[in-house]
Amino acid sequence: MPYILLIIGVLLGLYGLIRFADKASAAQMKKLMEALFALVLAIILLYLIVTEKLGLIVLWLIFALPFFLMIWRRRKLKETTEKTGKQKSND
Repeated sequence: MPYILLIIGVLLGLYGLIRFADKASAAQMKKLMEALFALVLAIILLYLIVTEKLGLIVLWLIFALPFFLMIWRRRKLKETTEKTGKQKSND
């Protein structure tokens, strides 16, 4: 029974994802893909922590670090450009 509920939930989620992808802009799809990738990485990390596989956790962190740095740099750049844009409009 739990597997049936899981399958139904996954199918409903995929249906919603397809409907969103049909109407979303390119920027929204990019954000969605980044969020999904981060979610998958977080699930993998949680699994490794629960199964106590320290070596794989270290490898996972090495693999995931460039991805998280990329997101952090983009957000910092976006914040910087928004601040400079607001300062120019105020002057």
